[in-house]
Amino acid sequence: MREGDVLVMESAGGGGWGDPLERAPEDVAGDVAQEYLSADDARQRYGVELDPAGQVDPAATAATRQRLREARRWLRTTVTANPAYTGQRGQRRLAYVAPGSGLAEDTLVEVHGGHPAPLRAWIRHDAALAADELALDDDGLQILGTAAHDRSHVRVLAGGGGA
Repeated sequence: MREGDVLVMESAGGGGWGDPLERAPEDVAGDVAQEYLSADDARQRYGVELDPAGQVDPAATAATRQRLREARRWLRTTVTANPAYTGQRGQRRLAYVAPGSGLAEDTLVEVHGGHPAPLRAWIRHDAALAADELALDDDGLQILGTAAHDRSHVRVLAGGGGA
């Protein structure tokens, strides 16, 4: 580097650790109290229901968490020979689904496999896939801690959720 040069360092954001629906409700309530997230975020992300005083409502939390678990989208993982990355400024990992899967192209998803940390990827369509399949490269499957034909939970983070 020379005087006047600019060094830019970028790193990926945290994808979380473990299932958000397993996080201790009291910890989530503490995050709301410290204004790290809103009560609505606590409900949507962690399934934690708070009363008007900010205390955890155990029965409502159990019901909300059950509803969120039942609404999860599960797909069978498979290996693809399609490109694993795209992008001109940095690279974006790609995951492939069938066009009729209900996931639109360029949707950012979080894929949860056998390892506690999820894998984030952008959706691309591949007509050769079955409606219940999600295709990644070998490295993606290894990062997830999953094998071909294992079921993985897919959560939409941003973009079009529908096809």
